[in-house]
Amino acid sequence: MACVGSGAGSAQKSYNRHRDVTRGPGARRIGSSPLPELPPELSQRAAALANRLRLVQLDFADEGDGTRRGQLEEEVERALSAVTPDQREPFLQRLGEMFPSWDANVTVAPRAEAAAARSGIDEKELRNASFLVERLAELAPQLGEEERAAIAARLARVGLALPGGGEGIPEPAAEKLRQRLSIPPATALNAGRTAELTTLLAELALSLDQIVWSTWRAIAPRSDFKKESDLGKNLHRFVSGDQDTARGQVKVDLERVRKLTAALIASVGQAGRQFSQQHFQRFGVEAIRNTARPKKVMEHDSIRMWEKYAELAGAMDAGSLERELMGAIAKYVEDLVKGTNR
Repeated sequence: MACVGSGAGSAQKSYNRHRDVTRGPGARRIGSSPLPELPPELSQRAAALANRLRLVQLDFADEGDGTRRGQLEEEVERALSAVTPDQREPFLQRLGEMFPSWDANVTVAPRAEAAAARSGIDEKELRNASFLVERLAELAPQLGEEERAAIAARLARVGLALPGGGEGIPEPAAEKLRQRLSIPPATALNAGRTAELTTLLAELALSLDQIVWSTWRAIAPRSDFKKESDLGKNLHRFVSGDQDTARGQVKVDLERVRKLTAALIASVGQAGRQFSQQHFQRFGVEAIRNTARPKKVMEHDSIRMWEKYAELAGAMDAGSLERELMGAIAKYVEDLVKGTNR
C-alpha cells in the first residue's frame, strides 16, 4: 500500500498547491468563513477529477514522486482551466473531500509517513483481479462519460476490454457476418474471436495482395490492369476511423485482389489448353503438311514435312516458348477480370 499512499500524498500536495494559488494574498482561508455553495455541475466535475487522479495513482504507482506529482498536477490544472476564478477555491475544497485513498486507514501524507502507515487492506487484495473489479464496479455509478471512456481505453490497451468502450459488435455488422457464415440469427457472436478472425483474414488478404500483384507484373508487365492503391494502408485508415477512407474504397481494393487471384488460378488450366492448341495449329502433322513446300517428283512426303518442321522449330527457343505461354496466360486473365471472357 506504500505506493498508493505515496500517490495520494502527491495528489494532496498538488491539491494544496493549487488551492493556495487560487486564494491569492487577500483571499479567505478555508474554514475561516463559509465558501460559496458549489453548483451541482462543478461537484460532478470534482468527483470526475478525483476518479481521474485515482487512475493516475495506479498508472504511475511505480514511478518516482516527481513524475507522479507532475501527472497529478497536470490533471488538476486541466480541470481548473474550466472553472471560473471565484469557484476554484470551493472546487478544490470539494476535491480534497472527495479524494481519499481506496482505504480510509491510509493517511494522505508524505512518502516517509505513508511507508510507516499500514492499511487494513492486505496487499494481496490489491493484486487480486476480482477485488479490483468489484472496487471498480462500486465506483462505476459515480463516473462520467469521460472517465468511463478513459477506463475502457486503458483496459483495452492491456487486452481486458473491447476497444471503443467494450460495446461489442454493432448489430448491423453482426447480422451481415451471421448471414455470410450461415449463423442462426439469434446466435451471439464472440467479439474476441471475431477480432481474431479479422486479424487472420487481414493477414490472408495482405499476403494475397502482395503475391498476386507481383506475379501479375512478372507475367504481363505492360498490361493496363494494374494495382491502383495500397490495400494495407487503406485497411489501416479504415479501421482507424479515417473519414477519407470509405468502405467502398476498401471493397474495390479487395474485389480487384479477388478477381486477379481467381483469374490466375483459372488460367493454369485454361491458358495451358489455349497454348497447346496454338502450338498444335503450327506443329501438328496436318499443319506441317499443308504449309510445307510443294512435293517434288518421286520425293517422299516426309522429306518436305521435316524441312518445314525444322524451319519452324529453328525459330523457337526456351525464351520464346515462355513468352508465348505467359502471353496466353495474360490474355486469359485480362479477358476474365475485364469481363470479356465469358
